[in-house]
Amino acid sequence: TMEATPVVGEAHEREAHLSEKQTIRWVVHDFESLEHKHGEDIQCSPLRCHGHLWRLDLYPRGDEVTNEDEGLVSVYLYLHEMKKNSNNRDELKVKYSVRMGRHSIRVGKKKMEYETQSFEDRCGLGDTTKRAELIDPSKKHLSNGNLTVQVTIQVYMDRPSIWTPTKRLNKDMLNLLESGGHSDVTFIIEEEKFHVHKSILSARAPLLAELVENGTTNKEVYIQDVDKTVFRSLLRYVYAEEVLPPKKFNKLAKPLLEVADRFGCVGLKLHAESELVNAGIKSAEAADILLDADARSCALLKEAALSVIAANPNAVMSSQGWASLAKSASLMDEVMKAIFSKTCYTNEADYDNMDVGTLRRKLDEADMSVDGTRDMLVKRLKTAHEGK
Repeated sequence: TMEATPVVGEAHEREAHLSEKQTIRWVVHDFESLEHKHGEDIQCSPLRCHGHLWRLDLYPRGDEVTNEDEGLVSVYLYLHEMKKNSNNRDELKVKYSVRMGRHSIRVGKKKMEYETQSFEDRCGLGDTTKRAELIDPSKKHLSNGNLTVQVTIQVYMDRPSIWTPTKRLNKDMLNLLESGGHSDVTFIIEEEKFHVHKSILSARAPLLAELVENGTTNKEVYIQDVDKTVFRSLLRYVYAEEVLPPKKFNKLAKPLLEVADRFGCVGLKLHAESELVNAGIKSAEAADILLDADARSCALLKEAALSVIAANPNAVMSSQGWASLAKSASLMDEVMKAIFSKTCYTNEADYDNMDVGTLRRKLDEADMSVDGTRDMLVKRLKTAHEGK
């Protein structure tokens, strides 16, 4: 088998794609008995493929580009006539393969030009295959003395203009929230009413859904100690995972963390926690943040606060929050460990020494819950690892 190097200009343009394969065949009768001399050809009748007419020229003893004593058979494929409704009347890009008898002689790609019903560029090789091989009975290339030349063609076609609908789920969910259509519960905060749907709350903020009595409809529930702007942001995340723009989110990260934790909206809680860590923790705030992070099972925020305390123990001990922190024996034990021990995980199963970000990534990849204390995260991964 001879495989040619593709020669085609821009055959793989992004705007083009390949058609299905179509095959045309010419049968040359009594091939071995043909008396054509070197340079004399047989012009096979044009056949239609992909709507275009193709012609095959076969030189039983080679053409002008081969030596007469080489005993070669040459074959050329011509674009005889383009179909009338072709978008491009000047050229055609094709991918093709040629088979003579049982012998594949050409695989390649070509840009074929067509002008006034004459094809200026040829598709094929002058020294395609040896005549002696084609007529060798043991090779079985001939059938009853006839030679079949098979050409398989694919045409590069312009891609149609494709439009796919814009994803509207988030917009539709926010429209549902804002319209209050088919709502079955109303929350009232600072005299503002929020019409919501229990089924959505149960899936996205279950603790908020629990505020509504079972079996009731159109229930009005008053909520205290929550800013209405923060609550509205919570609901927009619940319905469509909408997060405030960076500057606004940074300002409201702490109250958003509190309300998300209070009502069981884990996704928003994790977003707010990450925002607080990214914003940086000051030494004067580290003790208070550690206490709050521990109370809300915010493992990442707690880890960040411990890191700040370990790096600046004297500054933290002089802060107002240190006295409260010192009352917690368990937290003080963690503070001492953070100050005096430096650990890092050594392998992919060393969960005890992994940072919280890595633990959460592994849990997320395993489609497991990423919320909870550090110990809870480690226990989940160990249990999953032992179960494998």
